[in-house]
Amino acid sequence: MSIIKSIKATKAVLPFVPIIAIAGAMLTALSVTDSTSFRYQVYPCQYGLTYAQGSGPDKIDYLVFANSRGMVAVHTTVLGPALAQNGTVPTMWDYGKSWRGPEIFYTFLRDFLERKSASTVLVEFNLAKSLYVRYHERTPILLTFGDLLTLLWHDGRNTWYWKMSRFLKWTAERATRHVEDAFLGKTQDLNRAAATRTEWGLVDCPHSPQWVNIEANLKRRASYPPDWQNRSVAWNLDDKHEALNTYYYQRIADLARARGSKVVFFHVPEYLEPELKPEFVATASRRFGVPIITPPKKLLAEFYKRQRYHDPTHFTVATSQRFSLWLASEIRKLDLATRQ
Repeated sequence: MSIIKSIKATKAVLPFVPIIAIAGAMLTALSVTDSTSFRYQVYPCQYGLTYAQGSGPDKIDYLVFANSRGMVAVHTTVLGPALAQNGTVPTMWDYGKSWRGPEIFYTFLRDFLERKSASTVLVEFNLAKSLYVRYHERTPILLTFGDLLTLLWHDGRNTWYWKMSRFLKWTAERATRHVEDAFLGKTQDLNRAAATRTEWGLVDCPHSPQWVNIEANLKRRASYPPDWQNRSVAWNLDDKHEALNTYYYQRIADLARARGSKVVFFHVPEYLEPELKPEFVATASRRFGVPIITPPKKLLAEFYKRQRYHDPTHFTVATSQRFSLWLASEIRKLDLATRQ
């Protein structure tokens, strides 16, 4: 009887063997691609800052993480000297020179804080719905296996079918890149590139050229009524489209504080975007436990003059310099308030 039962049990399990095999292969493919040098293949500058031997001081004064707006708006060569004290320019590393979401900010920050420390962490704070998938695609290569599962679990925008299909797609992509790395030696190239850096004071990691959907940006700008001076905007942090951003903003704030860093969020406006509602800023600041710096209407009026934006979303060079100087003044105010 026991043999018959065993045969029946085996037959019952057989249909699930392919599924179990596929799941095992997926887990294996992800686990073998969790090495740091592999994950940072598409981010050689950031890899160099965090992992290169002799990569500058063990404690950095300022770390900057931003999406495309902040990428254009903040420059360490302007912001750093503007924050100098007694003639000493602080060390400032800008990890934000590419299109990415806050889960990537969190991954960069976590990896950095495992090896070094930072006095202040500056993070761009923007509406998730403005991050078009076409050029704000999440980058699965940088994330660890655990990060991928966490991201998919907390993404409330999509169905479980979508989540599983994305998990399979990311697994295949990571496995393919792992094979390429084994045969083409991209990791070795990354290590060599990281070892060539000689300046560690003010660093802006270069961004990869990306396609910008000007037409879509124009449509979004058209949604802002011309009387922006008489209006203010906010968003629901708990909306399903915002839940993922909100989750990672909180993780960034909690992680940085746990490691002894101050955290400051800053907002970069699109062209003709109204001022953020003060009540919303205060609520978000209490929720995350960090100060949030937002441009006042007077500064927005200056930015919205002709030739102040390169496109409907991004500053010109002159506006970026002005924004960096203004941001430095706001950071100094926060530092003074903290000391008092």
